[in-house]
Amino acid sequence: MGFGTLPDNSNRPKGWLLKIATALGSLANAESTSFVGFSGSADKNSRTCTPTVSGEVHSGRCIGSIFGNRIVPLSPVSPRARRSMRARLDLYTRGMACALCETRRSRRFCPGVRGDICTTCCGTEREVTVSCPLDCEYLREARKHDKTPPIDPQQVPNRDIKVTDELLSENEKLLAFLSMTLMRAASDTPGVVDFDMRDALDALTRTYRTLQSGVYYESRPTNPLAAHICDVAQAGIAKFRRDETETLGMTKTRDAGILGLLVFLQRFELDQNNGRRKGRAFLDALRRVYGDEGGAAPPAPSSSLIVP
Repeated sequence: MGFGTLPDNSNRPKGWLLKIATALGSLANAESTSFVGFSGSADKNSRTCTPTVSGEVHSGRCIGSIFGNRIVPLSPVSPRARRSMRARLDLYTRGMACALCETRRSRRFCPGVRGDICTTCCGTEREVTVSCPLDCEYLREARKHDKTPPIDPQQVPNRDIKVTDELLSENEKLLAFLSMTLMRAASDTPGVVDFDMRDALDALTRTYRTLQSGVYYESRPTNPLAAHICDVAQAGIAKFRRDETETLGMTKTRDAGILGLLVFLQRFELDQNNGRRKGRAFLDALRRVYGDEGGAAPPAPSSSLIVP
């Protein structure tokens, strides 16, 4: 017998269901009876009530409890009491349900949505629909297991530009300056993700490529966030050269060197990008090396980052 099904007992007197309805508040002529967590049709030709198990207080005049084969009436429910019960139930459910799917039980606090979410949503919505703070403990743990999409060597940009160990070691100070400038520009610009940094690095690389031919042409991305990053980077490079001139009486920084470092960072972003729409794995890597965790070693220039 399913929940809400009254037993088929031939020994019951004729009209027994009507007597039950009468005991529940003279509801013999009503089309439905309602209880906390239970509702169903009741008429003299039916022996089965179809239950509705939703945890809500359905419309009706009485509430009741089911004990074995007996439906025991409790007390009448006023509209005011019904609204109060529904409000308490909603508050209880809201406190337990995931703030994203609103279905599964919440397991952890998410600073990205400022609410409790389930582990499934944490894994599937992380950096996809949720902008995760870089210091989130669950994001940091996920970084250890991130698998970046495979890189097609034929799709690596600027394959004709050779990035060597010698170039990186000779311009280590400039590389650190460029990395910190990009990282701080992204931190100060709300909404910037790795794909914005990719657009910015692409535009900066194309700009410095034109200088190799003796013609200066500034490439600007259509992405406004990337365009802002480009402006900050260009201003930073100009300041680096001015400071170098004031200290040494001349600048040792060459456009070819800047181009090589930009290409290195471009490939580093390609290597770190996890493919998530709001992913910031590349920015997180820069922060670990040059930001809050400045004691970390610079990224190892693997062969895939130096010569594609």
